Amino acid sequence: MMDFQKLKEQLDLPISALQFTAFDFETTGLYPDKDRIIEIGAVKFTLQEEGTRFSTLIDPSIPVPPAATKINGITDDMLRGKPKIHEVLPHFSSFIGDSVLVAHNASFDMGFLRFWLSACNLKPIENHAIDTVEFAKQTVSGMKKYSLSYLCSVLELPVSSSHRALDDAQACRELFLYCSSLLPDKDTRTLKQLYI
Repeated sequence: MMDFQKLKEQLDLPISALQFTAFDFETTGLYPDKDRIIEIGAVKFTLQEEGTRFSTLIDPSIPVPPAATKINGITDDMLRGKPKIHEVLPHFSSFIGDSVLVAHNASFDMGFLRFWLSACNLKPIENHAIDTVEFAKQTVSGMKKYSLSYLCSVLELPVSSSHRALDDAQACRELFLYCSSLLPDKDTRTLKQLYI
């Protein structure tokens, strides 16, 4: 768990000096207290290079609703025998470390992450998080919509079209890097300034 001083110091660092983790969850539904995480995908990176990846399916111990399978293609058979959420989250927490988290509609994924860390009696995370929806609205104005797939298509970012966690995490990384490249002060812009 990060201490307050480290969190405060990160805010004043240029984003060019920070490590990020773009991540995405596939879930059985929209509500953390009712639904389950069935896949986690994440990729560490800096503005200069891509780092390691994290990807796993998770057995939710409940049937996957057809509506969820229709979106992500994940079936009950694919999840049978996979690790449970309480086994996966400690590894995921260790993977993200003190990096700055990046997600599209970050409140959704962060909501699931915080709820299930608590439900599994694990330490809460305090990492800073950047929402690429808001970042894109700051840097790429005038879009008809700001869904990840739409933005990646219109901006011609090199991403997969499948709606799976690791693919979406990598798409989120590409979008973050694209938006960062549009900043006039990208080499000196601090994390704190991204929130403004």
